[in-house]
Amino acid sequence: MPTSPPVHRDRDAVVVSPFEVAVHGQRAPLLRTMADLLRSARRAEAKARLATPGDVVLVSVEHRRFWTRSTREVYESVAARGTTVVVFGVGLPTDLSGALVRRPALVGIGEDDLLADEWLVIICQPHRRWGFVSRLEAAGLPGARSAPRVPPDDSGGDDLARTFLYAELSDPVGLERAAAVLLTRVPQLAVAVPWLSVSA
Repeated sequence: MPTSPPVHRDRDAVVVSPFEVAVHGQRAPLLRTMADLLRSARRAEAKARLATPGDVVLVSVEHRRFWTRSTREVYESVAARGTTVVVFGVGLPTDLSGALVRRPALVGIGEDDLLADEWLVIICQPHRRWGFVSRLEAAGLPGARSAPRVPPDDSGGDDLARTFLYAELSDPVGLERAAAVLLTRVPQLAVAVPWLSVSA
């Protein structure tokens, strides 16, 4: 039985990849374009709308330019119902107060952060887990890039042609481990999820 890579609280968060943790021991990820990924993100938003108070929704949008008005409005409506929503992205203004007043908590990350190459949505409910995780193919293995990062403000047509390693998951252990990696990055939120069976 494959073992999952350990998640260490005392390690710099930059060197822990939620994607790697989630897909460890799973079938090989698929290759998807950015256009495919955006369609997956719309499906994830539809699932997130069904979340209820006490659930946790974790999102990484890679860069602030993908935290669009329409995406923001979806997750604002989810958070307004009492679901804890935490959003990560390069260039986002860090504001953790949102979780206290039924708004998404925002976490800005650096360009050198492994999460900057990952796009994901993880929905954790007491009796169900669902999510998709993806990693920019050009980023290569965690910790090494095989191609330069797309400039942060490049919104040209080539952006949609970028390819990602993609996995849609229902395995609770992998999703819980990935969620734990993300939640340990925001200990200030003191998110209480006692029904998560795997802790970081």
